Amino acid sequence: QQKGWSVLCCTTSEATEQHAIRRGLETRPLEFFTKLDVAIDGADEVDPELQLVKGGGGALLREKYVELQSDQFVVVAHSQKKVATLG
Repeated sequence: QQKGWSVLCCTTSEATEQHAIRRGLETRPLEFFTKLDVAIDGADEVDPELQLVKGGGGALLREKYVELQSDQFVVVAHSQKKVATLG
């Protein structure tokens, strides 16, 4: 936390929530929020045209709800996620 910043998190999985708590971030369930300023999520694959694949795991529905509640949606991907062709 930086001076003047207040960060309250809504995680998209139980594992992410545990990581956030261990790092001192305050979390709340999605139902707590009427809107989210920004959602940040990771991609599973990214091709040269910056098209991406998001996971289809158990947290997908929760991820969608968080995305829909957010003013901005940001996807991040490590360079190891680069592929020539998606899939």
